[in-house]
Amino acid sequence: MKHNDWTAHAIWKIVELLPQKYIDGSYIENRIIKEEFTLEDINYSFYYAKDVLKSYIYCEWKTSGKTRSLSAGELRTISMLEECRVFDERYQIATLVFMAYLHDLDFILSKYLSAKVMGKFHRRQTTMINKWDKEAYGFWHAKSKKYLPLDDESLKEIEIGIENMDSDDLERLFDSGDVTFFAKHVCYVIELAFGNKTFTSTDFTFEACEKALELLEDI
Repeated sequence: MKHNDWTAHAIWKIVELLPQKYIDGSYIENRIIKEEFTLEDINYSFYYAKDVLKSYIYCEWKTSGKTRSLSAGELRTISMLEECRVFDERYQIATLVFMAYLHDLDFILSKYLSAKVMGKFHRRQTTMINKWDKEAYGFWHAKSKKYLPLDDESLKEIEIGIENMDSDDLERLFDSGDVTFFAKHVCYVIELAFGNKTFTSTDFTFEACEKALELLEDI
């Protein structure tokens, strides 16, 4: 099976198994829509009119309620998920989480998988990146170190699970024609990243964006 065929099957399986909350955006439990804005809310480098006012994402641990700062890469992932959600692009959402998974777990996978298998994943990643519509959905900055809000404890949990696998289990998970096991693993990692946190988004109405555009014309 060619790597690009395997990739397509894996993405469709992720579409099938990924919890609905990541498809419809309900993993963001609190959504605030504001009509009023300040000059600090204006995004002077906007491309689309709807982006003239900045969106904000706040993250808290569900267990403690403590605020967790999100990196630029993590924020970009959420922004891209939102863009895909607007157009109900399930396949694109699955592709996005697949790319984020490969980026953030590369340093773990490279410890336990053969160079041959890692080569396959790197080619698949390159293919997905080349096919990704950056103009429509955006993309991560090259300097982004993390794409998923995975904390050190979660990364350790993932690594221990892989470390404890024998060669047959590793092959079945990462190098088998049956993509079900791999898709389940990706979904498990995504849930580790988002499931223990509460996300709150703040956006502005279209009318507020229009007012901001009018204000910029007068500045």
